Amino acid sequence: MKSKRIYEIESFIKKNKTASIDELKDTFNVSVNTIRRDINLLVDMNVVKKVYGGIEVIEDEYKAVDYQKRNVENYQSKKHIGKLAAAHIETNDIIYIDTGTTTIHVLDYVDKKLSFTIITNSLDIMNKASQFENVTLFIIGEKYKPRTRSFIGID
Repeated sequence: MKSKRIYEIESFIKKNKTASIDELKDTFNVSVNTIRRDINLLVDMNVVKKVYGGIEVIEDEYKAVDYQKRNVENYQSKKHIGKLAAAHIETNDIIYIDTGTTTIHVLDYVDKKLSFTIITNSLDIMNKASQFENVTLFIIGEKYKPRTRSFIGID
């Protein structure tokens, strides 16, 4: 229930850009203390910032840039960084690979027979990992976000 409400508050604030505490309290039919705790979670998630009397969405220009557009910027450098990172992966390692236009290149440089575990929320990493013979793959996230090609969720 709480995670659903947090998600709904996040959607509400992204749509409206700002909201007062009273507006959120009334909209979601919760107490002022509950809405303040929810706001604190969203602040910790870097989704909103507190302003006098309420909150406003954090407008991050980088977040707004489409994955495909970011993917072509500094492409060769990103591939090189991926290669450097891949060199550190060893047998039986447990690694987390986030979604990103640099991390997508890491698995391109790992031996397909290497035995290791990947934890990820990235659709691209999931697809690449499925080509490995001895990889254990753990998926995190609840909802697919096409703009970043990742799965997200509060839990």
